Amino acid sequence: MLKTNREYETTDLNFDGGSFESNLCREDVTQKDSLMNRKEAARYLNFKPNTLAVWDCTRRYDLKPIKIGRSVRYRKSVLDQFLLTFLTP
Repeated sequence: MLKTNREYETTDLNFDGGSFESNLCREDVTQKDSLMNRKEAARYLNFKPNTLAVWDCTRRYDLKPIKIGRSVRYRKSVLDQFLLTFLTP
């Protein structure tokens, strides 16, 4: 059964003294998990942007792309985990 928007609001947010507070601290997310576009992520991983596009399409590696409209973003923490997992000798 699909949840309505109202149900998501009550499960995802905590009501705290007159204001809604998210479960995640925004400062922690922005400092640890900066978002990169496909070109920046490819440069960071030392691959070409088209390689990342193929991986996203074929799901060869799960880089957990975030789609915002037509653009794609990647979290730096996910890319770091990929480097540690797959490219460590």
